[in-house]
Amino acid sequence: VVAMPLLALGLGVDDMFVLIRYFSDLGVDFITARPLEDIIGEVFAEAGPGTTLSSVCNIITFAVGAFFPIPAMADFCLGAVFVSLMNYLVMMNLFLPLMTVEIFRVKARRAELHPVTYFFHRRAAPAMQGASGQDAVVATNSSTYNWGFEKSVLRILETRYAPLMMLPAMRLVVLLVTILLLLLSVAMIRGKELGYGPWDLFETGSMESRSLELIFTAFSLFPARLIFEHIDVANNQAEMVKLYDSVIEGEYAVAGAVPNYVTGITVLGSDTGTILCAPLGTLVCDMTYRDPQLAPLGLVPADKFDEYFNQWRQLPTNPAVAWAKTGFMYADMVGAQKFDYRTEDGVEKVSWSFFDYTYRFPFVDGRNNENVFIDAIQHTKDAIAASPIKDKVVAYGPILVFWEVFLDLGTRLNSLIGTGLAIIFVVTLVLSSLDLPVALITCISCALIVTQVYGIAAYFLNFNIFVAALVLFGLGMAVEFTAHFATAFSNQAGNDDHTQRLGIAMVHTFPAVFEGSLSTLVSILPLAFASNQFTVKYLFGVIALVVVVGLFNGLFLMPGLISVLSPLIRIMETNCCRKVLAPKDIESGEKRDAAPASPGPAYAMPAIVEASAPPAAKKADKDIGEDTDNEPIGAVSPAAPVKETAVSASNGSASPSTLEKEDEALNGNEQAADVGVVKQVGDRLKCSL
Repeated sequence: VVAMPLLALGLGVDDMFVLIRYFSDLGVDFITARPLEDIIGEVFAEAGPGTTLSSVCNIITFAVGAFFPIPAMADFCLGAVFVSLMNYLVMMNLFLPLMTVEIFRVKARRAELHPVTYFFHRRAAPAMQGASGQDAVVATNSSTYNWGFEKSVLRILETRYAPLMMLPAMRLVVLLVTILLLLLSVAMIRGKELGYGPWDLFETGSMESRSLELIFTAFSLFPARLIFEHIDVANNQAEMVKLYDSVIEGEYAVAGAVPNYVTGITVLGSDTGTILCAPLGTLVCDMTYRDPQLAPLGLVPADKFDEYFNQWRQLPTNPAVAWAKTGFMYADMVGAQKFDYRTEDGVEKVSWSFFDYTYRFPFVDGRNNENVFIDAIQHTKDAIAASPIKDKVVAYGPILVFWEVFLDLGTRLNSLIGTGLAIIFVVTLVLSSLDLPVALITCISCALIVTQVYGIAAYFLNFNIFVAALVLFGLGMAVEFTAHFATAFSNQAGNDDHTQRLGIAMVHTFPAVFEGSLSTLVSILPLAFASNQFTVKYLFGVIALVVVVGLFNGLFLMPGLISVLSPLIRIMETNCCRKVLAPKDIESGEKRDAAPASPGPAYAMPAIVEASAPPAAKKADKDIGEDTDNEPIGAVSPAAPVKETAVSASNGSASPSTLEKEDEALNGNEQAADVGVVKQVGDRLKCSL
């Protein structure tokens, strides 16, 4: 429950920054000239696929986890489904519409109503009224003006970092680092120690924390019970005692402080509290089964057990008699008054009962880790599984309740991670129009992130349900670090220059990923100063680990992985997985920011159909012969002069004849694009199969 708001913060912030970055990349000239529906549609077209991909992957992955038989893990997954769904609905239905407020402000060149920026904007208001998108005073992003730290960073990403990642030597380095991290992570996972310190839940140094620490590290006795239900006790005495003996033998458990009731009735079962069985008692007992500790005088005959047991536990009606007939007190000591009974043929018989025993953990031998708990629980479960009455008995106790989950936790978590990665692959493949390379890259990158988080967490912390839940948190966050970058790279599938594609994808996603990660780290920083170690270890520590590992993989290993797989990507895209660009987008260098102030039908059409072209290629607003220092980061250089729309000099709008011709050309281009898309999907389906 505590991790849910942090998961919502991590998922929501990343998507929000991606949407903001794509909106900013439109540029002030584009925002000023285009109508509202074009602007919102363009943001949807550019940022929508990545946001949808990450959200759908998270929703389906966590939904599958909600059906797992471990309640704590299932509850976490169910909460994560709700968080992921609400995050997507808010991003698409509330955040983007609220962006219209900013659109109207940019169009009107008004000051931003924020206490940090308002007075600076007011001071610059005269300059804003006559400024263009190339002026820093009104620019929505750093790529459209010629100074600024961010522009320098983006230019380094595109012109230096991307070519560096494509070098053969760097490919080898990335491959070796990836393999080394994977092997180390697997080794740390295999060597994990189970358990957790309950004292971490309390304030460090408090009496509650110290007392629990002593209980679990110095004391070694923990009570437990074998509970029998719907069993014919009279005819199964021997099997019950044999099972009890197999549970308490060895180093993990000892018999309870008082005998179990099957043993107790033979040695304390007379009405005076003395021995019942012969030769010291009056009843000739069944000697078929004997045990020096648990059945030294044999067992009560099956046909007489209910009779003698009911007499033994019967409370005297006359209090004065209790001083002489004390047998009922010993029956109460073994728990007879706590049992449930059923009546058959007028005779009360035991329906629900228990044998007490105590777990004894050998901390004095230096084995003061909680793996001993797991070994003891497994020993008990193995003994029950080997008994003929296994369907009528269950072990219960504090250690069993809180630590039994660890028996299957690792296996269940591995299954859930594998299922989640398969879902990520399938969902990415479907939502990317059967783009197999981007599905493979996304799935492999997510696998690397979650494996590294799992391994490092298992090395520094005991493995428990909290670590498992936060590893699942890492699986959800991994999609945020990978999906947007993979989608941005995939959107340029028509470009055979992988270095340029890598650089453009970095420019459009790395700032958002970094800003989202930094904001998440800042938001959880107060948790590092919490008074209890639980919050510091599991909330701040593991979540910070997820962010740092995800950022490292997203900014370094994933681009390197694309570089390593670039020959395979080129083969797959060439043969059957190439994206089909709309004909009107094939010609590079198209000017869209130069739209008329009163757009005609050609400009009013939503720009969603243009999503397959590189964002910066579609938004390039530089003129031919312009200084390259002012070129927008991530733009594709025009191959031919741009064909401008004929504009009437009188009112600045396109002439009717020109608009009709443009409409006809646009319709023809869209029909050609539809045919190409259908062929593309068919080819990709054959390739994937």
